Amino acid sequence: MTATIAPEIEALTAIVDRINAGTTYTLPRDAEYLNFLLDPLEDVNELRVDVVHEGGEDLSETLAVEDPTTHIIRVWVRKRIDRDRRDDIAAMLLTSRLIFQQVNTMRTDTDRVQVWESEMLNKTNPVKATLRDHGLFIGFMLFRVEVRPS
Repeated sequence: MTATIAPEIEALTAIVDRINAGTTYTLPRDAEYLNFLLDPLEDVNELRVDVVHEGGEDLSETLAVEDPTTHIIRVWVRKRIDRDRRDDIAAMLLTSRLIFQQVNTMRTDTDRVQVWESEMLNKTNPVKATLRDHGLFIGFMLFRVEVRPS
């Protein structure tokens, strides 16, 4: 069967849909995927969740016309906050954790798109210099996602 959507777009869309379907947190605007690397300091006034494709490759596991692909996807969680209010930082840390839990076990109904590895790293803690200098909470998580052929 011929592919009808690029695998990276399918992976991005699946993760965005999964984040937007979450019920343990509230987003003032839906998460969205971006086709480019974003500038973490761009104008952010409310909680933003952006999903960015950072790279991918064909797995070449078979002799078939199309093989599975693997993709590295970064989910950014950003919000301007009062850097002196611990409650604001705690709320963002919790929101980041809940989004991570929502995506970490993702598998679409058809099993075509599936998260295989994930890392929260230490970046879900706010980047201290950015928080201090700009009042901007920035956290991110990485996911390795496989997309099976159509």
